[in-house]
Amino acid sequence: MKVNKELDKIVGLNKWVKLIERFYINAKNQISSWTFIERVNNQKAVIIVAKTKETNSYITIKQYRVSLAEYIYEFPSGLIDAGESPEEAALRELEEETGYRGKVTKTSCPLSSSAGLTSEIIYLVYVETDEEPKSKVRLEASENIEVIKTSPSDIQSLLVNDSYIIDAKMYAILENEQIK
Repeated sequence: MKVNKELDKIVGLNKWVKLIERFYINAKNQISSWTFIERVNNQKAVIIVAKTKETNSYITIKQYRVSLAEYIYEFPSGLIDAGESPEEAALRELEEETGYRGKVTKTSCPLSSSAGLTSEIIYLVYVETDEEPKSKVRLEASENIEVIKTSPSDIQSLLVNDSYIIDAKMYAILENEQIK
């Protein structure tokens, strides 16, 4: 496959995202195109896998997502600001969305969240926290979040309930936790 990004065509644009048609030479040596979403400023994002020290509970959230028109269970997350490391962004976002503070224990390599749909790159940042939040939640007007401390004994019931949506990244991590 051969891609020339200089031939990219912006087919949709707003303040936050752009819809791009990218042309490439496919395996049959034919010109093809693929349409995908990219953030306007091409920011990367973090997913925060926060776990308490004493009870090994995960700090999870129930957040209303307009794209789904309903609530979804997920880990706290957010964009990495200019000049910020994934670890700095994770600690900032964790405190803003949940009130919890913590210490980073591990950061993943760059990951794709949905390569067929978006060029977004994410990092999983693992954080160890205390049992209780240390500050007040500071949500943006577009955020509707309920913080939920999910104990190890609650993980299985969270994963098998089909009356709500669970973020795939959270599901995979918690399902792996059940296998251990």
